[in-house]
Amino acid sequence: MKVNEYFETMKKRAEEGVKFSVGANEAYWVWYYNQNKKEIRQDGHLWPKDVHDFIATLREAGIESFVTTETSTGLMELLHGFAAEGCTIKELCIITEDSGFKTEIKGIRIQIQNQ
Repeated sequence: MKVNEYFETMKKRAEEGVKFSVGANEAYWVWYYNQNKKEIRQDGHLWPKDVHDFIATLREAGIESFVTTETSTGLMELLHGFAAEGCTIKELCIITEDSGFKTEIKGIRIQIQNQ
């Protein structure tokens, strides 16, 4: 993944003291920790009340899809939250995480629709 100007600007604004919502911050950190990977992985640290700002921030940053590997009992609520924000389930997938070992992780690829 290459440098994302939207998130770079967001980082600079945060350094200047601008406060962002929890959902926007989560979008930034999800991007930050995945910027050198093939695709963005959201792993379940998102509360349903923060879904709107999370998706809006990814959309503004030009992100077209991400993989959720959420495994909590709140997965269904999260999927419905993504759908309410105009996202669709693209497919079930398995991503390979390489942190010294090749680990396969089951996920759901979420497509972010432009609004």
